Amino acid sequence: MVQSEIRWIRNGGVFNPDLTAKVNLFNSYFGGGMGSIVFQTIRESKALAYSTFAVYSSPDRKDKNYAMIAYVGSQADKMNDAVAGMNELLNVLPQADKSFEASKYNALNALETSRVTKDDIIQSYFADQKLGIDHDSRIDEYNGLKPLTFADIKEFHTNNVANKPYNYCIVASEKKVKLEDMQKFGTVTKLTLEQIFGY
Repeated sequence: MVQSEIRWIRNGGVFNPDLTAKVNLFNSYFGGGMGSIVFQTIRESKALAYSTFAVYSSPDRKDKNYAMIAYVGSQADKMNDAVAGMNELLNVLPQADKSFEASKYNALNALETSRVTKDDIIQSYFADQKLGIDHDSRIDEYNGLKPLTFADIKEFHTNNVANKPYNYCIVASEKKVKLEDMQKFGTVTKLTLEQIFGY
């Protein structure tokens, strides 16, 4: 395998409906698409990855936790630089006003133009019920998005993403990636094929 696949994972707090608008806007701005900070910095500007994203993943039930997940797929010889690049973004959120405004516009526009029809009405209703919400959650999300500023997203990043411990999941060839490089990230546990696949 020539490529190295690196994934950052950590649990966040228990679901909070008041965070829905911030999570949506943060994901759109930070790492959810090709115009996001993560994609533009790691793939476009620094050319360190084939693919990359970062998302603050929301649970599907009110008693479950959020999860911060980041990913970089890079050439094995660029792994150290790719990890350093992602870690920098996880700890320091760059401010790009045009990108922020575009992200906010896109998030609002997605809600304004989406339609819940046919069977999706029932599925949407039950999805909200699982989250402890007794009405269309998109109303709260839309109203919550409108007043958000970059300062709000920066505060969210500081409180939930920056300077936190992460588990690294790395898939790569031992011939291409050095053990001592991985040990710089923390304690290395090598899984066997039996542990991964069950046979």
